[in-house]
Amino acid sequence: QTKTKNNPLRKTFKNNAEETSAPDISFESEGYIKKLRDDPKKHIRIVGDYFFFKEILFENKDQASLNLKRNLRAANDLSSYDELRVNKTMDWLWKNADFKWTLETVGKYIDEDLSKLKTNKKQNV
Repeated sequence: QTKTKNNPLRKTFKNNAEETSAPDISFESEGYIKKLRDDPKKHIRIVGDYFFFKEILFENKDQASLNLKRNLRAANDLSSYDELRVNKTMDWLWKNADFKWTLETVGKYIDEDLSKLKTNKKQNV
C-alpha cells in the first residue's frame, strides 16, 4: 500500500488541527493576567507580573495554564525577594536586554547592581 495525498487520516488530522488552532473567544488573556497579578500567593503574582512585562497574550486557557506551570519554579525561586525588587529587575531587563529574557533570567540578574550593568553596557558600545 502506497501513501497518497488523498489519505483520509491526513485529512482528519488537518481538520482537527484547524479546529484546535481557532482562538478561544470566551478566554480573555488580559483578564487572566490581571487575576494572576492580584493572586494572594506571591509566586503567582510574580508570574503575572512577568506576563505583563513581556506583554504575553494567550489564545486560550490551556496555553495560559501551560505557561503558568512552566514559570512556577523560577517564580518560587524569586519569592524570597521583595516584589518591588523583582519588578525593578524585570523593568530593567525589559528596557535594556538585547536578548530574549525569561523569568529565570530575572533570578540571574536580581542580585546585580543594575545601574552598574547599565553603565558597563554603554561603555562597551
